[in-house]
Amino acid sequence: MTMNEDVELGTLGKRRLDHIVSDEETPSGVRERTVVIFDDMIASGSTMLRAVKACRRGGAAYVILAATHGLFLPGAQKLVASSLVDRIIISDTIPPFRLDAGLVTEKVTILSASQSIADGIRSIVAA
Repeated sequence: MTMNEDVELGTLGKRRLDHIVSDEETPSGVRERTVVIFDDMIASGSTMLRAVKACRRGGAAYVILAATHGLFLPGAQKLVASSLVDRIIISDTIPPFRLDAGLVTEKVTILSASQSIADGIRSIVAA
């Protein structure tokens, strides 16, 4: 797939001091852009929500969240239901059973991880 436009990579740091997370920086280069925020997992959703808010403050037009594992522990419903989040993409490594089924249908795309896992196993066996 070709998008025919340059894609920029940015970072948004997370600072933790005595179990308190602080990340008040606003990322540059997101104004009127589609932003994809990646993390390894969505647990309570608080880190992702902070990142989404920072990107929206920076003028992001559309925000997609992507994570390998969607744990969706208590509190994550707030993230998924937020109007600041346009789409969430997760793998099927953990079914999103803790979320309201309507929200899952409306906002969450679940991708199969089976091919990636099979490819990884094949590469180990072939080595």
